[in-house]
Amino acid sequence: MKILAGNQIRYCQGLLLTVAFFLTLTSCNEKKNAASDVHDLEKTTEERIPVEFMVLENSGFKEEIMTNGIIKASKKAGLYFGTRGIIDEINFRNGDYVIAGDIIARLNDEAEQIALKKAEADIQAARLELKNLMLGYSKEDPGSVPAELLNNLEIQSGVKQATHALEIARLKLKQTLIIAPFNGILGDISYQVYNMIPANEKFCQLMNMQSCFVEFFLLESELGMIQKGMPVRIKALALEEFSEGSIVEVDPIIDKNGLFGVKAIFAGKGLGVMDGMHAEVFLEKINPDELAIPKEALIRRSGKEMVFTYHDGKAVWNYVKIGKENALMYQVIEGLQAGDTVILDGNLKLSHGSPVRLKE
Repeated sequence: MKILAGNQIRYCQGLLLTVAFFLTLTSCNEKKNAASDVHDLEKTTEERIPVEFMVLENSGFKEEIMTNGIIKASKKAGLYFGTRGIIDEINFRNGDYVIAGDIIARLNDEAEQIALKKAEADIQAARLELKNLMLGYSKEDPGSVPAELLNNLEIQSGVKQATHALEIARLKLKQTLIIAPFNGILGDISYQVYNMIPANEKFCQLMNMQSCFVEFFLLESELGMIQKGMPVRIKALALEEFSEGSIVEVDPIIDKNGLFGVKAIFAGKGLGVMDGMHAEVFLEKINPDELAIPKEALIRRSGKEMVFTYHDGKAVWNYVKIGKENALMYQVIEGLQAGDTVILDGNLKLSHGSPVRLKE
């Protein structure tokens, strides 16, 4: 009996040790599995691709046209002498600023001065003769002489003829001068003092660059977008600054190349613009209640246009139909709607259902 009891005790001890071993092994496996689950969860979270995004709104699409044009002075005139002659005096040169009324240049006017003095002397003599003819009338007062008789006496005395001759002499003297008709900058002066210049030869150009025009051409398909008063941005190719302007003329005639002319006005003061400069012209028109996405959001796969949107932690692809474009955006016609969260970057790495998270 004692031997049996000892064996039973040893058996029980072995059984207890076995049970304890299995319990320990099970506990370790559970801990290992739990740790593995946590690691897998952390790994899944870490593998979500961070993406930039935007929430789509009906904020409108900005339609843009960029074209080239020529800058022209708002006031520009070629200046001529009224008669031929030898240049006696040039008071300004190319690039000089003149004020209205300034004498820019003068021809030799000796003959015109002599003719003017003769005309002044002739009219004085004619007036004396008129007084002699009017003797006997009320204190030689022309107002007391009937109008028809006075007219006949002025013709008979030579007053009328002398008056016309004096006006012509003054005009001929004025034709020896070039006087600035408005404020502006001079250009295109090529003559020197003592040069002979014909009566029909241009001496210089006068340009007012305080306000300027830019003239450009657009395609006939763009005619519906353009209207008077529409704002434009102008940048002379030789300068850095942009200028704001507005359209003042739209030519309704389409030329043989399918183009029509447009003219916009802008302030040129202080910009350093010059007549004839080439410029870039930017026109903008906002079409309201339209969807637009940045160009980087669009990708093309297998000849189709797609945009990824965010939904419940995943990237979802959407086939879209694109309309017009500008420098930065595409107009969306079909495939998206206001409120969609559009993914903007990393699209080439994504596929339908890729885990993603939105960058904060």
